[in-house]
Amino acid sequence: MVKLCSQMQTTFFYLSNTVLTITNALVFARHIPYPIIFIHGLNSNDQTWSTLLSQLDLFGWSSGGRMDYCLNYDGNLSTSLLANDLHDFTIQSTLNIGDYYTVNFDVNIDGTLYNNTVESNQAAVVKQGKAMQSAIKHVLDKTGADKVILVGHSMGGLAAREYLQNPFNWQADEKHHVAKIINHRNTAWWKQSMDLWNN
Repeated sequence: MVKLCSQMQTTFFYLSNTVLTITNALVFARHIPYPIIFIHGLNSNDQTWSTLLSQLDLFGWSSGGRMDYCLNYDGNLSTSLLANDLHDFTIQSTLNIGDYYTVNFDVNIDGTLYNNTVESNQAAVVKQGKAMQSAIKHVLDKTGADKVILVGHSMGGLAAREYLQNPFNWQADEKHHVAKIINHRNTAWWKQSMDLWNN
């Protein structure tokens, strides 16, 4: 039974047999149809996007978090074995439902960020494409979305292309789950696109 009374600008609410739980937990929501994953370029990191993301935040967009990958996990720069080199350091409990996410390849073998001792952020695009498989899965699992939008800067665009062009990188259901791809400052991507367009 709910009873509402109002007396002299004071409102009283009577709730019987009702449990009301109040929490200070944040509620995240998406403002766009598909979450965006921002992928940085060669010899860089997720902070490449900080100016753009701060502007998106001003418009009410929300960050879902950062996904961290070491792409030279065995520490050996003279060999390249994908099974030994790719390690996901993403702390899944820090990911939230959001409008956008970032990928960071500037990660050392102990999980520390932003000091490039194993050249992880300079690793082969094949490794970056495989890491995108995991990043997309994280975002799909967290948001419940069926697709993502990939935005790549320079080599980040090549990482997105590597993921898309190779079905063995796709998700377990054999689909890529990418709605759109946007590349910023990637001449190799545009040259190939123009070559295809002109033929």
